[in-house]
This record gives sequence, structure tokens and C-alpha cells, in this order.
Amino acid sequence: MGIRIDRLEFVSREDVDGGAVALHFRPRRPLDFRAGQHGLWHVPRGGITPFTIASAPEEELVTLATSLESGSRTKRALAALTPGSGVRLLGPLSGFTLDESAPAVVMLAQGLGITPFRSMLTHAGIAGVDVPATLVHVGTRHPYRGDTEVSAKQAFYPTSRTTFAEHVETVAGEQPDATFMVCGTRAFVSATTGLLGAHGIDRSRIRRDAFYGWSGHQA
Repeated sequence: MGIRIDRLEFVSREDVDGGAVALHFRPRRPLDFRAGQHGLWHVPRGGITPFTIASAPEEELVTLATSLESGSRTKRALAALTPGSGVRLLGPLSGFTLDESAPAVVMLAQGLGITPFRSMLTHAGIAGVDVPATLVHVGTRHPYRGDTEVSAKQAFYPTSRTTFAEHVETVAGEQPDATFMVCGTRAFVSATTGLLGAHGIDRSRIRRDAFYGWSGHQA
């Protein structure tokens, strides 16, 4: 699976639960990627920005999920897309993908850091991948809760750091041999990695993906 440039046609936009916006695109040729990966999206008049592919490889349309509230150049360009508009996607990038050989997976997400996990959980359901997944998704809002709550073996949606930390302590004690995956802002990923270490989880069991351009304010 090599890196390539794909052209996609904008199809539709929809609000998803939790305040995010899902933008759906139709690729001109089948898009070859693994659930959880991201790419560099080139949007006309919006520049080039990394976004996770929120859809699963098995789904017909390719989905980018984000918040448009910041009003940045990229977000304005995304909001201005009309059906038939073209974008380019360079990828796939990242090794932040589902470990299908793991005895269990614990997914720890902050806000829109849920997008790679939405892709992984949807893929697992469609492809029949039998990896027990526990999700802890912290934020004031929980995008894609309608999808992830039914796909994960266990799913928790705390709204505070304190409650999130309590869930992490519990799951670290119950599933010490799991693969722990962490996605959110750089600060969140760093703090959560430290929290897992404090509860006895070795760093070799922790996989991380930080949204470097995102402050977390739209969580």
C-alpha cells in the first residue's frame, strides 16, 4: 500500500451527533487505506491540511469529520464545497491502525480524536474482526457516539478529566495486556500516556496519534 494522490468528488455534508460535521466524498478510483489512517487533504482555496479518514475502507464514500466552528481558511473552504467540487488526497499516512492480533484493544479518545476509532470500529464490524474493544471518549460533546457505542464491546463517555482518569485507572487494572491507543491533542496524548504508565501499562503497549493542529477547543 503506497502513498498516492487521489481525486475525490464532494457529495454531501451532514451534522453528526456531538457537534461535528461529516463531509462525504466519492473517490474517482477505489481508495486503498487501512482503518485509522489519515491523509493530506488539498481543498481549493483552503490549502493542505491533515485529516483522518473517518470512514471504513469497506464504506462506499470517503468521510472527513471535523468542526467548522474555528472559521479558519481550511474550514471556510470545506464549508464552501458544493456537490461536484473536487479535492485531492495524498496518502494514506500513519501506522495508527487496528492491531487485529491483540487480545484486546483499549481506545482512549478526546473530542474529534474519535475519528480514527470510528473508522476502526466500523471496519471491525463490517469485516468481522473479532478484537474486543473498550472505548473511553472524553469531551463536552461526543461526535459519532451513535456509531461507536454500538460497535465497541464497552463504551464510556465521560465529560470531565477526573471521570476520564477514573475510567483509565479501571480499564488499565482490568486489561493490562491490551493494546492501548490514544488520540487527541498533543497535551492529551502526553498526559494520557503518563496516566497509563502510572497505572502500570508499559509504553510498548501504548500507541499514540496526536492532532498537532488542533487545540481541543471544539471537543
